[in-house]
Amino acid sequence: MSKVRDVEINNEQLVGMYGHHLNEGPFIPLWKESGSEEVLRGNNNSFIVLGRDRDGHAGEGVGGQGGTGCGSIDIVAGLGGFDYKEGVKKQINGRKGIDKNNYPTDLRRTDPNFYMDAARVYITEKGNIDHYFGLAQGTERVKQSELKSAIGIKADHLRLVGREHIKIVTGKARLENGGTAGERNSGGGKIENVGKIDLIAGNYTDPEETGFMSIFGDSMGVGKTIRKLQPIPKGDNLKEILDRILDHVIELSSLARSNTGWIQNLTTIFQAHVHEFNVPFGPTSPPITSALVSLPVWVECWSNWVGSLVLTLNVIVDKIMFLFPFFSTYVNSRFVNTT
Repeated sequence: MSKVRDVEINNEQLVGMYGHHLNEGPFIPLWKESGSEEVLRGNNNSFIVLGRDRDGHAGEGVGGQGGTGCGSIDIVAGLGGFDYKEGVKKQINGRKGIDKNNYPTDLRRTDPNFYMDAARVYITEKGNIDHYFGLAQGTERVKQSELKSAIGIKADHLRLVGREHIKIVTGKARLENGGTAGERNSGGGKIENVGKIDLIAGNYTDPEETGFMSIFGDSMGVGKTIRKLQPIPKGDNLKEILDRILDHVIELSSLARSNTGWIQNLTTIFQAHVHEFNVPFGPTSPPITSALVSLPVWVECWSNWVGSLVLTLNVIVDKIMFLFPFFSTYVNSRFVNTT
């Protein structure tokens, strides 16, 4: 970061520099007040508005529809955004008698717009925050956020910075002597379910199909619908099941090597024997029976059969413990989802 030098300059040179006011004329809109709103306006398109819930013109939002208990705080930088400035340019260039110095005040008055305004922090006691910001449906129930308190933050870029730690938490506060129901929501209702956390990139959660893999046939699940929003795996549980799978692979490999060994021994015995008198079913030299008895083949065979049965049971148990959401070892998070 560069350091500003101490220099002597007059007021004209300070215009727009070092935080001094820069008159942008009609390109700075005026907040179009609704009812009893209290508006704190800066000189550079920044506003803090205390009023009743609304996401657009005076008739929108819970406040615009006559609702009660819907106080709001709207903090906006860049009211109207790029579209407002383009509209001013068209008005100046397209209408006679309008220029920067006599631009009508009524054309500068602008309602809030959650899509066009440059940056916003919106706090409402009662509103429909997902509708206001045009958010995709997550894992919550349909309209679960409707008529609820909410805070929405929107800009081209957001940064949440914790020098030591950040927590993203859903659910009731851990209260002592909080009663049987504990903390309630802002409307006095019981919080009966643990809230989920959805990480949605692209504001899109519609299911997808695997049609693009059709060249591989049924083995790739052609036509299968895949959920866009899926649970995040839990690291420790995922590591545990991967460790178990690798152990099972090693055990299976050991069984396969053992089977291969005694099959090779059997092959050697049958290759070495000769039928006497050229009779296919006659006596052999050396006798096959004595050769087979001398090998621990049947013990190994029985041991491998038991081992494979135990391995199969272990795989079934692991599948139940790690792939069914009834146990704490479930590999996926029950409450955190992502696209």
